Amino acid sequence: MTAAAIDVAPPVPRSRSGTAFWLSVAFLVVVIGCGLLAPWIAPHDPTDADLGASLQGISGAHWLGTDQSGQDIASRLMYGVRTGLLSPLLILAFALVFGPPIGILAAWKGGWVDTAISRATDAGIAFPGLLFAVLMIAVFGEGIASAVIALGLAYTPAVSKLARSAALAECRKEYVEAYRVLGVGGMSICLRRLTPRVIPLILGYCVVLFGEALMSMAALSYLGLGAQPPASDWGLMVSEGQLPLIQGALLPSLAPGAAIALTVVAFNVVGVRLADKLGVDR
Repeated sequence: MTAAAIDVAPPVPRSRSGTAFWLSVAFLVVVIGCGLLAPWIAPHDPTDADLGASLQGISGAHWLGTDQSGQDIASRLMYGVRTGLLSPLLILAFALVFGPPIGILAAWKGGWVDTAISRATDAGIAFPGLLFAVLMIAVFGEGIASAVIALGLAYTPAVSKLARSAALAECRKEYVEAYRVLGVGGMSICLRRLTPRVIPLILGYCVVLFGEALMSMAALSYLGLGAQPPASDWGLMVSEGQLPLIQGALLPSLAPGAAIALTVVAFNVVGVRLADKLGVDR
């Protein structure tokens, strides 16, 4: 592209980006609202099975039809928001407990401490997170708790590396040296001055990671390593919808699959915007 073409190019991407951001926010508000209000707005109990109503289509009684067990798909989707969003939140909370302190410690101490922690985090990032989670679950057993802890450990190195990078940038600033000259202790500078400036960047990055954590958790549930029947979980619903898909019934797997895809995209759009505002280098 020539310089002239760049000069005359209209700022369409920015307006589209703004529209996509607000559409994503509105979608997430609806999704979260459905999860919170599920006991009151869901048309059926998600655990009610009726084999006589198996694989029914869309109707007034069943907004998105029923699955192979006769359970209402719309109701399961609404209740599935709780595990679908709570699990990634717990995963990132786990990573936030351990990642930032390790990264900030590496940046503050420097020397062999920084080298050792950096090599360990690089090794953790290089190892596929989903494969690490599968190995952990194979050792400690399947279930949501094991999946959350395993993925939390898998995401910790990435959060730690970002915290180290942000803390290194802060350590080079003049105010840190000024506090040292004034006789302020290193622990006080690190906890009261440096950490509060680093945390917003890490939180912005975690919003970007939220969609990835949601997709990873859904993948584990799909493989039978996360949520277990009869739970209302999106990944589990996709797995259970495979047989009806072969029989020509699309909604049992298409509805939860679309919910996962749209929610991940929405979180990515919102997360990228927040990360740009906070100056996070993705």
